[in-house]
Parts: sequence; structure tokens; C-alpha cells
Amino acid sequence: MAVSPDGTKMIAVGDTNKAFMYSISGSTYKLVATMPMFNDAGFSCAWDASSERVAVASQDGYVCVWDVRSLGSKLAVIESVQRNQKGAARCVKFSRTNSMDLLAFSEHVSYINVVDTRTFNRRQSIRVSPPNTDLHVSGLAFSPDSMHLMVGLEQCLLEFDVDTASRRSF
Repeated sequence: MAVSPDGTKMIAVGDTNKAFMYSISGSTYKLVATMPMFNDAGFSCAWDASSERVAVASQDGYVCVWDVRSLGSKLAVIESVQRNQKGAARCVKFSRTNSMDLLAFSEHVSYINVVDTRTFNRRQSIRVSPPNTDLHVSGLAFSPDSMHLMVGLEQCLLEFDVDTASRRSF
């Protein structure tokens, strides 16, 4: 479950292939949309900094993104690199500042992915474990200024710098 940064919406996922959006008014929650994902359960969800887009990572290796102003169809569908249990999309996060326009998600083992959310057409997949070794990715998060991406592995924490000049050209 994740509450939008503006505090007016909540998205919830779980043991179903649907995401549920609620409006929040005081202490009242009202179901406003049921959004179909793919074939398997939702694992993680996140809002962008503007509270206009929401992303859901699913067990079958997809990240679905919706613009909440028009929920009729998905804005983007991003597939994991590994198309098996290893590629289950686990943790999804938007950059914390609108100026960065990034979405990152982890796969069950070995890979993280960083996507340019201006068009969703550019992506960098990063192997975070040594070749021929699979390490579980426990999570990821952007720093408050979105200049760094932290990735948790089984026995260490990795920090990646976001090079804004290079990112603009990917």
C-alpha cells in the first residue's frame, strides 16, 4: 500500500492481479478504481512526486504505470530482464523530485532497472551481483534529492550516483 504525496489517494496491492485505488478524505477511504495488472499478484507500489502517476510491481515480472487522471489504460508496461521467477518485479520507486523523471525497480535477484519516465522508452538494466552469481535484492530507494539510488543486497548496500547530465541523454 502507498499513499500519494499529496495525501488524497491510496493504492493497495496484494494476492490478486488487480490494484485498488482509494480516495482519502479525512479518515474516510472510498474505492474509486480497480486496475488490472497482468497474471500474478502485486508486490509493491509507488507514487511519483506529483501524485499523478502510480506504479505497481508484480510477481510475474511487470511494472505497470497509470496516470491517475485517466485510468482507462496503462501509461506504460515495463518487463523485467529475466523472464522467470528470478525476474519477479519486487520493489518499485519513483525519484523523489519531479525534475529527475526516473522510476527504478528491482528484480528478485541480480538486477535493478532505471527507467526514464518522460517517455518510458529508455531504460538502464544494471546487474548488481557478480557474473554467475545470484544475490537477492532486498530493496531500493532514491535519496531525498534523487541524486543517489541505494540498493540493498543480502550482505551489503550499494549506492549509485545519478549523473543528471548523462541521464538526459541516457
